[in-house]
Amino acid sequence: MDKVKRIEGNGKAIIVWWVALLLLGACATPTVPASATPTAAATRVPGSASPASASPTPIAVTPIATTIRADVVLTESHHQIATTVKVGQIINVVDFPGYEWNVNYYDQVLLALTLPEKMKKPGASGWFFRVIAAGHTEIVLESIPPPCPGGTPCPPNIVRWVFPIQAVP
Repeated sequence: MDKVKRIEGNGKAIIVWWVALLLLGACATPTVPASATPTAAATRVPGSASPASASPTPIAVTPIATTIRADVVLTESHHQIATTVKVGQIINVVDFPGYEWNVNYYDQVLLALTLPEKMKKPGASGWFFRVIAAGHTEIVLESIPPPCPGGTPCPPNIVRWVFPIQAVP
């Protein structure tokens, strides 16, 4: 009976030993961080004196969502009313749903924090700008009229919001 227990004990030890080796082997597998930029490797083409470049493999980058906290929030009640802000503050202009927008501002005073692909339709959070210098600007939103049905010309039905901004040091 002692002999049977000893064999069972050795069998468990061997299994534990193999599991440990498998785990160590998995940990030792080289990985490439997602932030690494692939480079093209030069290889010789048989029968040629010049190297051929391998095409780099593109890596998809997923942006990390962050919450931007605004110091000043502008709504329709601020239309045509001057707002004074300080350099370094963040301005949030709420979106007016149902439209696509052209957004204009003086980029020497404001830096858009909203992604370029979101400027026409920013969604529920609206547009965000950081005040980067003292000066005067306006954030102007002009709606983009939808195309007319049937290809007939339509008069533009444009909505326009103007938010005057005075930035101080």
